[in-house]
Amino acid sequence: VAAGALPPIALKAAVADEHQQPRAACLKAGDGLFALELKTVAPEEGPEKFVYSAEGGQVVDLCDEVIESGLLSLSDVPQVESSIVPQLFKTAVHKKTLNCPDQHNKWVVGRRTALRDALRKAIPSLEQFLALFEEYEDLLNMKPEELVAQKEEAEVTLEETKQCITEHLQKEQEVLAALPDTSIVGLFVINCVEVKKTLAGKHRKTVDLLLGLLTARFRDNCQGICDSYGAIFATLRKSPKDIEGITEMREYMGSVPAEVAKMAIESKRCLDTFATLEGYGIKMAADDYFQRWRVFGLPKDAHDLMGKTEDGLKEAEQSFLDAQVEEQAEFNDMLVDLANTIDTFARYDDITKIDETYENVESVNDRLKEAASKSKMFNSRELLFGKEVSDYSQVQQLAKEWEPFSQLWVTAYHWVKDSQKWNAGPFEKIDAKQCESWVMGATKTLFKAIKAFEKREDAGTILEICKDIKAQVDDFAPKVPIVVGLRNHGMRDRHWQQVSDLVGAEVNPQMENFT
Repeated sequence: VAAGALPPIALKAAVADEHQQPRAACLKAGDGLFALELKTVAPEEGPEKFVYSAEGGQVVDLCDEVIESGLLSLSDVPQVESSIVPQLFKTAVHKKTLNCPDQHNKWVVGRRTALRDALRKAIPSLEQFLALFEEYEDLLNMKPEELVAQKEEAEVTLEETKQCITEHLQKEQEVLAALPDTSIVGLFVINCVEVKKTLAGKHRKTVDLLLGLLTARFRDNCQGICDSYGAIFATLRKSPKDIEGITEMREYMGSVPAEVAKMAIESKRCLDTFATLEGYGIKMAADDYFQRWRVFGLPKDAHDLMGKTEDGLKEAEQSFLDAQVEEQAEFNDMLVDLANTIDTFARYDDITKIDETYENVESVNDRLKEAASKSKMFNSRELLFGKEVSDYSQVQQLAKEWEPFSQLWVTAYHWVKDSQKWNAGPFEKIDAKQCESWVMGATKTLFKAIKAFEKREDAGTILEICKDIKAQVDDFAPKVPIVVGLRNHGMRDRHWQQVSDLVGAEVNPQMENFT
């Protein structure tokens, strides 16, 4: 059978030389005369390839060397007579050896030539057998690490990975079935064991790496799912500090089922991955089994914790409601006291005690701000508790009644303090922009306060104080444009000289009593 006529995978069939002479067929069928090993080499450049452990020409040369060595050995075989009857050869000077044809004998030369020719005819069978492995060169040069890295980068699904593993397992078996351990190729016995292991090992390595990828993905996904549930559990275990916190917690609990439903898809994928690994006989670590059942039970843990959290929220809600009832009672008492203070504040009518009065005014202002803030908070919480909203319109009424007192005494306090600086302090210390803004605002504020006090029967003295302060501010108002002009940052010495020329006297900001 000619080697070239064999199908590519029928490598177990014997390969013989169709031109072999009958006289050379002295071996039994299936025997080989020379043993070669098929192996792979990786050149410095280019892909790996299949080669024999020795070239065919080396076999021819080796046989020729064996014949020559044999002839030399035969030429040195002594005659047995000299050993049996040595007394007959006492006079022999030279060693007696058997007659043997030398390497130049015509018959020897002819047989050596015939042997070399016969061996050379067997060499093409080796090349034909080697050509049968060309279809495996792509597999030989396949790099399982790069293939799996591409799969990982492409984020292949579990089903795609399983399909890939199945394909490589099937191809591994095909390689093991197709390639023989040894094969007779003419005169040669070819050992294919290592090449067979190498090629099948490419598929096995790919399968192992893909299973390793699934294992790593399983562990990463388990950890991610546990972390996500851990964040949910940490939030559910928080203790609300007020009814707003309870409301936020219930709103969050309302979103938990949707979050669990989202993670259910990832959890199923994780459990399917574990089942796949078990199906391929992968020995998983004890922690992997723990994580598997942990992922399986996390949805129930979340459900149970939500029930426990809701029980705690109901208890806390009642506690917060009881506390607010007490706090609202205290707040109502505070409003009564604040109303009495505002009703009797008209008795503060001594301008000489403006510092004391100002402190009392600021105290009432702070209490009104606190009352407005608390009233909004109580109403908001009553809605959260599902209770009827209390009427705190009294707070706005008190603020409206108090406004003229605050306008008067706050404005008067700042006027007394600032007017001294503006009229008697260093001119270069005056903030012209602030002065202008304050005077304009004070004029409007005092005008509103006077209108309010004119409507009160008990504010006669307070009304006079308010009118007096406004008159002082109005008297000062015409000076403000002059202050703004002279405090301009662009004022230079020449400008001060022009001012001096206009008033007929020396004027400059360094002179004493300039203001």
